[in-house]
Amino acid sequence: MSDTDICLVKQNALLKTPAIFKETWPNMKAILFADKNTYPVAGEAVQALFEKHSIEHKVFIFEDEEVIPADYEYVELVKKQLKHNDYVPVAIGS
Repeated sequence: MSDTDICLVKQNALLKTPAIFKETWPNMKAILFADKNTYPVAGEAVQALFEKHSIEHKVFIFEDEEVIPADYEYVELVKKQLKHNDYVPVAIGS
């Protein structure tokens, strides 16, 4: 995995996600990573925006009920999802 390419933190940042994704990774597919807290708050909106802007994507929701800690166990889950495919990871955070 590589370092973070873009981190956008500003009002209405979600609305800019499709344009930034298409500009940065043209013709690529996305995999949206969220947990049970962030998916309803922001993940659903990003997914709808990707659909509206015809960005092929899939969604991975961490099943833990609690906030996802910064633990290598979760890095392994992400790596497993990215293995053998050409999806660009998009983290949905709050």
